[in-house]
Amino acid sequence: MTLYSALEDLASRTLMALPGRFSRLLYLAGLRDLRGRYSHWGLNLMHGEEEVQRAAAESHGQVLADLLRTPLQNLELDAIHAARQHGQSSEKVLSDMQDNPSPLLAPDAGPETQKHFSSVLMALARLARAKHVPIGRAS
Repeated sequence: MTLYSALEDLASRTLMALPGRFSRLLYLAGLRDLRGRYSHWGLNLMHGEEEVQRAAAESHGQVLADLLRTPLQNLELDAIHAARQHGQSSEKVLSDMQDNPSPLLAPDAGPETQKHFSSVLMALARLARAKHVPIGRAS
């Protein structure tokens, strides 16, 4: 049996099974409680709560950084896949993310990262809306 660190376990067994950056980001955000602590029953059992806190926070930062380095065209597809997983339109998922971005940000995300993330969400939301707006006929 191969022994993994909590970080390796989370990355290789959980996050890699999720399709796309937004799915991974939403998953990690969903592990956090209102106090900002991550909770994952299986990982806590295997690695201990404090190790899972460190691993989840580091993974969260890595996933967010990866997302922010990704071209919008690729993120647009990621948003569509994440929306399908949640049974919603990409417009709705992106709008929800814009309305409440704080849980999606890694614990150590600074103001520049917050602004960058906000601008990416805004651009993607506008793209999603533009693709669903019917084009009127010229008079």
